[in-house]
Formats: sequence, C-alpha cells, structure tokens
Amino acid sequence: CDGRDCVRIEIELDGDGEVSIMDAFAGDELQIDVFGVDVKYQDDFPVTDRSDGRFDYLRATSDEYDWPRLAIGVPEGTEYTVDDGSANHLITVEVFV
Repeated sequence: CDGRDCVRIEIELDGDGEVSIMDAFAGDELQIDVFGVDVKYQDDFPVTDRSDGRFDYLRATSDEYDWPRLAIGVPEGTEYTVDDGSANHLITVEVFV
C-alpha cells in the first residue's frame, strides 16, 4: 500500500492460463472482472471485508458470462491498483480509502 491508507484484497487463482482483468467503475461500484482462468471456489469465491467500514459493501459475484467479479462499494473515482497475479497465482487489489 506504499505507506498510504488502503485496503488490500487477494483473490487466489485456480489453475494456469493467461489472466485478463477488466476493472472499471459502474457508478459508486468498483468492479474487478477476471477472465481466462478460474478462481478458487469459483461460484462463491470467498472475500472478507477487512475495511473497517471504509467500503459500503464487498461482494464476490459473477458477470453476465459467469466469470468471477469482485464488486466493491466505494465512491466513483476512488484510487486503486490491480496486480493480475500472473507471477504468483494471486490477484491483488488495493483500494486507497
């Protein structure tokens, strides 16, 4: 988190493949979609909200094509970073709140 106040979320990948991530805001929801490789526990992959109330919500869902989606309730324009996990089978999302 570069010494700044942030919440880190990790999503464990299940298997090999070329990971593609699409991340964007849909209003006040940051959506992180994972394509090309499954995640552990694909249907309801576990996420734990450790934001101490800094997120309105944190949900593990899927998009319209059944690829995993992480939905985070934060104001549009909130700064964040995404590491695609290609090096260690772990997608890392950092949200600066």
